[in-house]
Amino acid sequence: MAEDESIAAEAPSAWAIVVGIDLYSTTHEAMNLRGACNDAVLIYKFLRSSLKIPKSNIRLHLSRDPHTPLTAKDPPSLPPTYWEFFDSLDHIRSKARPGDFVHIHFSGHGNREITQHNDKKSKTDQDERLCFVDNELTDVTFGERLDELAAPPYNLTLLVTLDCCFSGGMTRDGHYSAVRNKPSSQAIALHLRDYNTEPSMSSSSRDASLHKGWLYRDRAYNVIAACQPHEKSMESPDPASGNRVHGALTSTLISQLKHLRDQRSFMTYNVFQGIIESALKGTFGQITRQKPMLIGPRNRLLFLSSVREDASTVASVRTVRSKVMFIDRGSVHSSNVGDIYTVSDPGASLNQIRPSTEEKSHTPATRTPALKIVITSVKEYESEAREYVEPGILPTGNYARLVKSGWLANLVQRSRVAEAQIIQRDGNRSDAAARMVRKEWLSYNDPVAPWRLWFPGDKSRTLQPTCYIHVSPTSIEVHDRNDKPYPNLPLLEFDQNQLISMAEVTRRLMGMLQHLKLYDEVEAIRTPSRLQKTTVPFDLRVTQCKCPFDEPSVLSSWEITVHNTQPGPLFVAVFNLTPLYGVKQLFPSDEGHMQASVMGKPARTIIDISVPDTLHRQYQSDPSFIMQDILRIFITTESTNLRHLELEDITEGWTPASRTGKARRLTDEIQASWWVKDKKVITKSKFSRT
Repeated sequence: MAEDESIAAEAPSAWAIVVGIDLYSTTHEAMNLRGACNDAVLIYKFLRSSLKIPKSNIRLHLSRDPHTPLTAKDPPSLPPTYWEFFDSLDHIRSKARPGDFVHIHFSGHGNREITQHNDKKSKTDQDERLCFVDNELTDVTFGERLDELAAPPYNLTLLVTLDCCFSGGMTRDGHYSAVRNKPSSQAIALHLRDYNTEPSMSSSSRDASLHKGWLYRDRAYNVIAACQPHEKSMESPDPASGNRVHGALTSTLISQLKHLRDQRSFMTYNVFQGIIESALKGTFGQITRQKPMLIGPRNRLLFLSSVREDASTVASVRTVRSKVMFIDRGSVHSSNVGDIYTVSDPGASLNQIRPSTEEKSHTPATRTPALKIVITSVKEYESEAREYVEPGILPTGNYARLVKSGWLANLVQRSRVAEAQIIQRDGNRSDAAARMVRKEWLSYNDPVAPWRLWFPGDKSRTLQPTCYIHVSPTSIEVHDRNDKPYPNLPLLEFDQNQLISMAEVTRRLMGMLQHLKLYDEVEAIRTPSRLQKTTVPFDLRVTQCKCPFDEPSVLSSWEITVHNTQPGPLFVAVFNLTPLYGVKQLFPSDEGHMQASVMGKPARTIIDISVPDTLHRQYQSDPSFIMQDILRIFITTESTNLRHLELEDITEGWTPASRTGKARRLTDEIQASWWVKDKKVITKSKFSRT
């Protein structure tokens, strides 16, 4: 049986289009790249060897610079023209079956121009474009085609990887590195099927990467772009490939995918993004600060259509220096000194680390358990950690030397413990309920959201209680640190007919306490003390605006605008701390990272507030009803991912309720840095006259 037939039988439902363009011009050498075709061939070989995609299912488009020496013969390829690319899309659309996986990769130049899609964008908006050798593909055209492939009747699972940028220059020095943009020349017309014309470039300014625009809305497909909007996407010699020039993203992407091996099938894009970021910084940190941009379903498994929920406790190792490790969790992420993590090689078992190749001859064949580390110092965006040694146990070896950038770090124990005082309302009559609470607390205590409960008669409590738990023979009620009932928190009642047992109620209590602990962690995040009295480098405005006429459930709308007043970029994210103790990132809505803002271009979004279903009856009938939302605005100097702060609402039915707020899409959204600003939004009863 031929090789292709054998491979096709193993994996008949995976397809790919791979584009690499080095040669853009035969007369303007500055237009050309040296690593884009290397990227494409690297992607092609990975798809063939690791994903087992047959040759007949891959369309490879290459444009090599003849002056760049080859170390190996390229696979057969097609011209990387605009219409050849669309022919490849049409080919896959006609051949693939619903549910098939399609990987589209582009390495080359990018561009930005005033929009040609005035029916979909405002006149001042720009189109983000992929630059083929003869023409440019706009984000609107590309996005609409991807929408079509991801929707019925095709229902394809799509991953798009883009290693290109729109920055404003090319750098060449003794240690070659280049920015993936094109120098200016003259504007070109779009969609002309002319394969022989010399490519020409625009004279407008460039951004560094495909930014949040038409392509990057809430989508059914996944996109991994090389960098954030304000950053440069770089190519440089990669030591791992014999100093062959590659794009920093592509080289890191493939090296980490190969390292993951069988663990790829258990890895989500959300976790993988953190691994790529850390590994890219460890390898290419001397030439670039770019951070990959992930769009689409974050909990989808790599190369699969299925999704799974990720633990919010997963971080990754940024760098390792001797016995010191730095992980991507800092004070802005609510990290604290004394927090304990386990680190593990994502390419091995997620619970194990292995000796390096050099040490195999000196170590047993058995694997060493995952390394425990403890946070020893917390900075704003990262934390320093060292190997954790259990009290009374001698160290067994310096396993920290085995840890590499990109390894996973999983939070297993927080250092800060919340305390609750148990109060028995009816004396001895509530003894049985109090005993059940003590039993369930010992069984269900969570080290990630730790609690210490103090019962009547306990003498050793030293801290002010975080909350009070009032226990009666028929119910349990949770009060705040001032011993006042938490607004909108459900009363936990024992069913007289034992349909809801005392044990079940106390289990719900422990779940509620763990939730409140995590909510308090988010609520306690504030601007660092050293910045509280300094002049902020931005102008923040929160103003009420008109509600959308076509959404009657919206009760108030708030426009948030952040003007960056400093030369460097700032980043912004908006969270809603809801009246049901949920935490939801509203802006940006479909990315993990915050969005970037530069001087002269404000970040704007509109937040709509509505009453959740659980409180709607009270809102309709109780004149004294008051609901408070907190819009928490994070403004930082470093792009970071705060999605792990999210929590579902607490509801009586213990199922997630609809959020009380959502971000309304604008056409000119942008971004901001680490200051924390709050806007309290009060919603009163429908019948309130005050």
